[in-house]
Amino acid sequence: RIGDPRQYVFCCRRPEMLVKCAAEQALTDTAVCTHVDDLLTSGKHLVLAQVKRQCQEKLRAWEVGIEIISANFASVYPPAAVSEAFKDVASALEDRDRIVNEARGDQSETIHRARGAAQKEISEATALSKAKVNRAQGETARFLAVLEEYRQSGKSEASITRLYIETMEEVLAEAEKYLIDPPRSAEGSARRGVDDANH
Repeated sequence: RIGDPRQYVFCCRRPEMLVKCAAEQALTDTAVCTHVDDLLTSGKHLVLAQVKRQCQEKLRAWEVGIEIISANFASVYPPAAVSEAFKDVASALEDRDRIVNEARGDQSETIHRARGAAQKEISEATALSKAKVNRAQGETARFLAVLEEYRQSGKSEASITRLYIETMEEVLAEAEKYLIDPPRSAEGSARRGVDDANH
């Protein structure tokens, strides 16, 4: 675009030719210092930025009055003899980027799953620990209550009998029981189970 109308109108007759000349010189200077892989693949935007800057400097020095807005390649391609090799390189770079991105996605998912599993384990362990502590506290409170009653009763026979019965109830809760009828025990008659006694 026109940056300085006075320079553009009065200082040169063919400003478009000067722009073309400045662009060709800037591209040549930049291409000489740039690796061919960068020029043809991922480094294009850096090359174009350098060409734009150098072209603008030349036009400013020549006082053409034109400001360069952007630079772009219409087409960039390698010589026919090596074009297949460059296509392979470009394809390999794309594959590399794709594989790296997939690996990062897998890594993120694995870390997320591992954190979730770890949090679940911690929650379950915490709940189990609390349950055990609560049970132990309950048993302790029960024992202390019985102990206090035992002390207050003067270690009476009734307290000892009650403790014995409660202990037997807990110990034999799941055990199989037999009821024996004492008057008939001499004859070897026995009844099995509390429920059987009712039938």
